[in-house]
Amino acid sequence: MHSSLVWLFQPDFEGPPPFSQQVLMSVHWCILEHSAEGPRCSFSILLLIATNGNGLGRESPWLPGLCRDAAAPLLPIIPCRRAERERGQPDGLRGGPGGIAAACLLLSWFVAVPLRLVTWLLAGNPRQELPARTNGSAPTAPALARDALHTKMEQLEEQLLSKILTLQKERQAASTDRSQQQHNIEKELNSLQNRVTELEHGPLGYSPPDAFKVTIPVQNNYMYARVKKSLPELYAFTICMWLKSKALAGIGTPFSYSVPSQANEIVLLEWGTNPLELLINDKVAQLPLSLKDKAWHHVCVAWTTRDGKWSAYQDGEQRGAGENLASWHSIRPQGIIILGQEQDTLGGRFDATQAFVGELAQFGVWDHMLAPAEILALANCTSHLQGNVIQWDDQAVEVFGGASKAGFAACEEGRKA
Repeated sequence: MHSSLVWLFQPDFEGPPPFSQQVLMSVHWCILEHSAEGPRCSFSILLLIATNGNGLGRESPWLPGLCRDAAAPLLPIIPCRRAERERGQPDGLRGGPGGIAAACLLLSWFVAVPLRLVTWLLAGNPRQELPARTNGSAPTAPALARDALHTKMEQLEEQLLSKILTLQKERQAASTDRSQQQHNIEKELNSLQNRVTELEHGPLGYSPPDAFKVTIPVQNNYMYARVKKSLPELYAFTICMWLKSKALAGIGTPFSYSVPSQANEIVLLEWGTNPLELLINDKVAQLPLSLKDKAWHHVCVAWTTRDGKWSAYQDGEQRGAGENLASWHSIRPQGIIILGQEQDTLGGRFDATQAFVGELAQFGVWDHMLAPAEILALANCTSHLQGNVIQWDDQAVEVFGGASKAGFAACEEGRKA
């Protein structure tokens, strides 16, 4: 009589319901004693991988008949409860029977190897009891089947481990992508929030609201300021402002007013070597003002449609006057006021060679010609008269293209100059 080890792997366990629905896989080892009466199972191990261990045990009536004769069969059961699995396993092992089988197969492998070693020792290394093959003899059919089974098991193990590693890598990559996207979204939201906070409570709140200046540091065709309010229809006006030019040649365009039908409705312009000009409805009057010393100056221009009379003031003093400038013309409403650029079309098509470079402040518009004494009081800071059409207000002026706002006290800056 001799013994041999039998190892049966059953990926799909067959048994009566409801147990067949519980068992995902079984691995069965059995030590057979060979005698004249036939083979007898002297010791067996049946490893079950099940979704639930309830109702599985040694006394179960559906145990394979091969193990009924075992004196003390060992029946380890590995439960794989769905709820526990979904709470504890990675995402890559979730989502159906395939995930359960993968987890249980890996678990069964780590359990099965030690159990197989135990049965090997209990069997007394049955391979030693088998007669040795003579050199050159062909391997027996059971040996070939056993080798093929071992090879197949190794291949399945490699495929399983490879699939688990792939799923883990995919899960890590997906997690990294989600984290990066969330980081980018949070960064953009923080930037927008900071911008909103800056606009609501930032440094642009000047007190009083006219105590600021607009700075245009470079001569180009994209830096400018825009007055949000437009003009009504006017038959006379006075426009005053403080300015400090940093240009080497002409001062450019301190302001321009354009309407849909006329780009040069009102323009104050000094271009190249030409003198400073006042344009009304594209008609021109030359102004004898000198503003190129890079100092602060108070400038006013006044006009009335009656006979086209005009006058120009620098630092409170009248420097020039004339008539027949767009006589009997009315200033058209609903146009756009731009500070620092000359408009060739409504609100745009700026020319860098006609741009203003320097600082502007206290731009105001009245609907009549101010008296010379009123203009002098504004220039000397003995009056704080605000325009009754356009007032210089922080909330009414927008800057674009790199132009900026800063605090400004007109009289203090004028005295320093």
